[in-house]
Amino acid sequence: DGAQDGAPGILDQAKAANIPVVAFDTPINNWDGQIATVASDNEGIGAQAAEELAKLVGSKGNVAIVSHGEVGTAASRRDGFVNWIKANAPEMVVVDIQNGESDPAKSRDKAQGILQAHPDLVGFFGTDDDSTIAISDEVKAKGFPTKVVGVDASPDVLTLVRSGEITGIVTQNPYGIGYKTVKILVEASKGTMPTEKDVVSESVWVTADNIDTDEVKQVLGA
Repeated sequence: DGAQDGAPGILDQAKAANIPVVAFDTPINNWDGQIATVASDNEGIGAQAAEELAKLVGSKGNVAIVSHGEVGTAASRRDGFVNWIKANAPEMVVVDIQNGESDPAKSRDKAQGILQAHPDLVGFFGTDDDSTIAISDEVKAKGFPTKVVGVDASPDVLTLVRSGEITGIVTQNPYGIGYKTVKILVEASKGTMPTEKDVVSESVWVTADNIDTDEVKQVLGA
């Protein structure tokens, strides 16, 4: 998060040359010349993970989070998860939130500390692939029945989804993001500007049961 904010110099040149610019995947925070931004709703991704976890645990019990940061997508996913539970699952309690800094070792340490303090944890959420893998590894090491849900579909995550060690993940839809971005640019080149400046690409819930379906394979690029 943040690397995209170093681009405005190049983007100003594109705007001066009347070249349409579409941001995709991550919004540009300090430049407003883009005709549209196509991205996932990261707060919505967190909320979707919370909703799916609630279904898995009967909307009851203690849950926790290891995030991959304190700002940007990590904060949005974390807050979306917490806010959905507060609004929709009053018998679920988020007992701890730790920042693993998108570092596998730190994330594993954070997961270990949470599970030691809360061995009754029914569910555990990771906001990216590193945190989700770390949680899964620690839950397996302790032999706990804790449901593990997360975000992002790296190859290692998908292996753990197939094995059932990660119960499910919410994955962004890079195919959908790319398709919508190119479609907007093609239409803009013909003089038709988008009617919406913020275009949301839907995310997908992936489990061992649906990972080999055509819909999920397309999203995963399989």
